[in-house]
Amino acid sequence: MLQRLTQRFPVLTAAGLYALVVGLAFWPFWRGQFLINDWSDMRNGYPFREFAADYLHRFGGIPEWNPYIFGGMPFLANPANGDTFYPTFLLRLVLPVDVGITLGFLIHIVLAGVFTFLFLRALKLDWGASFVGGAAYLFTGQVVSLVSPGHDGKLFVSALLPLALLCLYQAVTRNDWRRYLGFGVVIGLSLLSPQQQMTYYVLMASGFFWAYLVFLHQPRESTAPWWRAGLLFVAALAVAFAIDAVQLLPFLEYIPFSPRGAPGRPSTGWEYATLFSMPPEELVNVIWPKFSGALETYWGRNDIKLHSEYLGVATLMLATFGLRLEGRRRLAWFFVFLAAYGALFALGGHTPLYRIPYHLLPGIKMTRAAGMIFFLTSFSVAVLAAFGAQALMAGQGGKKTPLVAWSIALVAGALIAVAGGWEPMMRALADPQKVGFVAANYPAFSLDTVRALVVGLATAALCLQVVRGKLRADQWAPLMALLVLLDLWSVERRFIRFSPPARISYAADDIVRTLQADSSRYRIIPLADLSDNYWMVHRIRSTNGYHGVELHHYDELLGGKNAWQNLLQGNPSVWRLLAVKYVTTAQPVTAPILTPVGNVPMRDYRGQQVYLYRYQGAEPFAYLVPEAIKLPDEQTLPTVTDPRFDPRRILLVPSDAPAGVTQLATLPDSISTPVKTTELRPGAFRFDVTVPLDRAAYLFVAENWYLAWRARVDGKDAPVMRAQYSLIGIPLPAGARTVELEFYSRTYRRGLLITLATLGLVLLLTGYGWWERRRRKATGGAGGVGGVGGAGGASA
Repeated sequence: MLQRLTQRFPVLTAAGLYALVVGLAFWPFWRGQFLINDWSDMRNGYPFREFAADYLHRFGGIPEWNPYIFGGMPFLANPANGDTFYPTFLLRLVLPVDVGITLGFLIHIVLAGVFTFLFLRALKLDWGASFVGGAAYLFTGQVVSLVSPGHDGKLFVSALLPLALLCLYQAVTRNDWRRYLGFGVVIGLSLLSPQQQMTYYVLMASGFFWAYLVFLHQPRESTAPWWRAGLLFVAALAVAFAIDAVQLLPFLEYIPFSPRGAPGRPSTGWEYATLFSMPPEELVNVIWPKFSGALETYWGRNDIKLHSEYLGVATLMLATFGLRLEGRRRLAWFFVFLAAYGALFALGGHTPLYRIPYHLLPGIKMTRAAGMIFFLTSFSVAVLAAFGAQALMAGQGGKKTPLVAWSIALVAGALIAVAGGWEPMMRALADPQKVGFVAANYPAFSLDTVRALVVGLATAALCLQVVRGKLRADQWAPLMALLVLLDLWSVERRFIRFSPPARISYAADDIVRTLQADSSRYRIIPLADLSDNYWMVHRIRSTNGYHGVELHHYDELLGGKNAWQNLLQGNPSVWRLLAVKYVTTAQPVTAPILTPVGNVPMRDYRGQQVYLYRYQGAEPFAYLVPEAIKLPDEQTLPTVTDPRFDPRRILLVPSDAPAGVTQLATLPDSISTPVKTTELRPGAFRFDVTVPLDRAAYLFVAENWYLAWRARVDGKDAPVMRAQYSLIGIPLPAGARTVELEFYSRTYRRGLLITLATLGLVLLLTGYGWWERRRRKATGGAGGVGGVGGAGGASA
């Protein structure tokens, strides 16, 4: 029956089987669980996605400003906020947000297998070999384990990689402009994912693959000259970046204001760029995945390890035969090169060779975690495994030496592990602070070497069955695919962890219920856990949060990124500037400026004991300041962070500000006239001066400044200045009554126009390509399917 299905519905059958496997592996989802865990970045990523979905439902658009973390920051301009423009966003509009997030993960794991299957079929591999290759990539560590850290963008790009190479292969070999267009759309989706760094790696692989197909591929199936193929390739990339313009243009504008774009800041330089490179010893994990441990038992040289590089013993053994497939040896060597390139690049700062891309490739200096590129190795090995499966089924496996060599190596590895022989080396390589994890992890590692040995022997036995003709190819391939999946699942299942649904996981805790009675605008300092976006779910402004690409002026105002000295040391000037009203602590404190609030202690949403205090020196969210003085930033920062500084009497603005004086004889008295604040929506305010001003003054707003803010005072445009180093100041004329402040990004709107125009052009060209093909068939015309200088190509 399976053979009939594979003949009649080859793609549908493969996709259905992959979906069944993924559905079973993630069974808790069907019982209402949420695919996050305490280690997952998605625990703090959920609030961004929930905020965007809720904003669209309430206000009919995409939020441009996020006021709830780090003093407020651009939302659209910051890709770290998640897949706002990627198709998975639609899932969260029609389904509960947590369900949409989890389903997005599952769909892309299936797509990773399906797209790999389609790519291998385009290379003219049989259904069975293609299915094995798709299974090997679908559940490889670099794909499925990404659910553990909650890195959905990485998973999306990993899934799109084989589709990008498929489009490129057919574009070059068929000389088909439509396939180049498809390639551009796939890269555009990757950029919208919005994992630009992973997309950068896909572009590397695509560039190598294009060069191979144009200059080295044999037989040369396309008659197009290389320069024409090059122009089409560049045009496809132009389409990709134009599709991403809605996100890319605001992001490029934002980079100089972020920690990664500010020279000399902590998020720049060689040391930053080489963080989370793959230590060379962790390459052992591709065979014995528990060698360096992971999650709670990781002893390696990086701070944490929440994913897996396991390639699979069965997959690697099959890949050993990949170079023996007749007619595809040159292509197999390309994937050997790509696998080696991905592995070498992943080592990052652990090898001096990384200085070459660091200095030569644009943008690499602003990235870190070079180990992310290892998915290129995973995919290449899966392709080689499919080639190996095809060679074995076609009787091209040759000598059985690889099976013997693998068996001996796995037996030796298991014996050494059981005898304790690996432990001294592990202790020598371990981070000195994690040496204790070596002993804790070693029993699991020893058992894992035995597991690998069992899988290796089973793989060898199964391969011998097809080599000796005891199993037909159509019988052997499903069994081998099952063994590949079981091998990978036996390791990756520990990375699949669920939590209760969001309505339970993010339910209002004691603190939130207490604060909901306060309708004023204020901020909370969550000293109990500064790296938490939970407050955002309940629309409570926090001084901090979990992000990493916040405004660098704000980082400096707080005393340095990840140090936050001015915040943690209770600097009253900074607390007042940020409209801090409440503070949470993990332990009780005694301070005259803090008053306990509510029942003491309280329980937070994770069940931890916390204490809530009210800050006695709290200032309003917005108030009037009599005068502004221009100062360079190097003078402004130490002044506004001086505990003696009174923000009610003077506003400090940059030297190039459109308003303000250069010197003052004496400090003016503060203005007691209150300002009424109305928040129309996130990123839009109305401020009413209760008594008309008898002279010019300034409105100070405890929200971060960014160049997209615009203001109107009594209906007339007014400048929005960066004040008190990172916040907002607006000059007011005498008699001013009303100020309207709105975050309005013209760059976003230009990008949106370019994206929509590009998508319209893509649809138009797709329709034209469909019409042209129908016309050719109707007229019986010869020629290629591409219509650009030639015909021919490989069959999909």
